[in-house]
Amino acid sequence: MKKIIFTNIVPAVFLAALLASGAHATSLTDEKIRNFISSWEEIQAIGEEYDDLDELEEEAGIYEDEEMAAMPERPMSHAIEKMRGHEIYNKVDSTVQGYGFSDINEWGEVGDRVIKAFFSLQIEEDSHGMRAEMEQAMREIEESPMPEAQKEQMKQRMRSQMEAVEAMADAPEEDIEAVRPHMEELRRELE
Repeated sequence: MKKIIFTNIVPAVFLAALLASGAHATSLTDEKIRNFISSWEEIQAIGEEYDDLDELEEEAGIYEDEEMAAMPERPMSHAIEKMRGHEIYNKVDSTVQGYGFSDINEWGEVGDRVIKAFFSLQIEEDSHGMRAEMEQAMREIEESPMPEAQKEQMKQRMRSQMEAVEAMADAPEEDIEAVRPHMEELRRELE
């Protein structure tokens, strides 16, 4: 599993939630969205070049509850911060500049907004199915033969994940509308 932090964030997005809403000084343009999408595959390929990314992810603790709770505000920017000091940081920085971004931080900020809007739309489309799946998982935990303490821990994680997923549905309306025409392409790239 030699994948860049970004690859692992996408599944985590569903489970641990994402991104902060809030006012953005600049609009999320069609060009920025297209550039982000276009860069995604190359960034993933860069991640495949590094054998030590799993260790970086472990050191960063991105799958620990505290880290997952912090990540929802800005998943791409959060991942970028965790890459600082690793050689991949500079490689990603120079790569995203080739896609029209001033630097890795602008790419991360655009990515945060694109992903938040993407998941807001996904949740909007499948809110009933997602809730049903989470409720089913809670029932399965309750009915399992595992010790009560373990059940309670798992149920707490599920509740936290559900809250995080619900929090994702608050992307600014203008970002949602900007991303809407790109949903099919984003699905192909991100899922």
